[in-house]
Amino acid sequence: MSALATPATEAGLRLGGKVLFHRRETTGWLHIYVLDLATQETQALTEGEANNYDPAWSPDGTQIAFISDRSPQSEYGTLWLMDADGTHQRSLLGEGNYIEMGPSWSPDGTRIAIESNRPGKVGINPEIFIVDVASGELTNLTQDPAFEANPAWSPDGAQIAFVSDRSGNAEIWVVNVDGSGLRQVTNSPTVGEWRPAWSPDGRSLAYESFPMTAPRVLMMQRVDESSARKIETFSIWNQWPAWVDDDLLLFAASEKFDDDLQQASPAHLYVLNLTSGRTLQLTSGPEDDGRPSWRP
Repeated sequence: MSALATPATEAGLRLGGKVLFHRRETTGWLHIYVLDLATQETQALTEGEANNYDPAWSPDGTQIAFISDRSPQSEYGTLWLMDADGTHQRSLLGEGNYIEMGPSWSPDGTRIAIESNRPGKVGINPEIFIVDVASGELTNLTQDPAFEANPAWSPDGAQIAFVSDRSGNAEIWVVNVDGSGLRQVTNSPTVGEWRPAWSPDGRSLAYESFPMTAPRVLMMQRVDESSARKIETFSIWNQWPAWVDDDLLLFAASEKFDDDLQQASPAHLYVLNLTSGRTLQLTSGPEDDGRPSWRP
């Protein structure tokens, strides 16, 4: 288990820049926030009686892709864009009662990979689509009736990692952006794998791993190897891994659990030094935080 850092043990954990995340407020609504690590000030970018979540910065930091159910036609949420300061919020694909989650930008900022059940899917389940940001044109990347989710674009722009149950269990898969080269990365029939995140060097994936009746742990695996290792944290309920650099990892964690080892307290954001094992808490309070990402 890693230790929570105190002010005297923060070496290797201090970082500047900003952290983008979503927060379930005490009202029950999900909204998007940005934390300035230099000033410790938190700013809400969305508001109102709608859920706004799964934020993702564009590579140049000028735009944020996110999911919103603010449309009267949308029961679940569709893909939206806004400027980095929260202005100019607009629907990218148009309104409709679709399920869309997990936007991930291409490194050049021209496309977004997303989980969607819009027309063009095979079967009834969501699949991984690629959206052209300029035109809104959709391309079905995975072309399979299985459930597919959590796309993550590789740093070199050549591949997309995602979750699929096409093998009979939720596992991590990788495919080239033209749809070729599909291969399964994880193979853990007794647990589910979720939310892959590429390391900045493109060699490894961090992800969530959990049996149906146990807490969530974080794992890391090189994409060219079959074995994975557990990322040790102070908590037994960990979610939303996101890299800062090759040694620092953002994640969300809960500190309290019920008798069934399920989450019993709000999740807060932390940064973990993978070498030292030290962890620094970034957010606190009664709200539940998730989906962090960092930029300078």
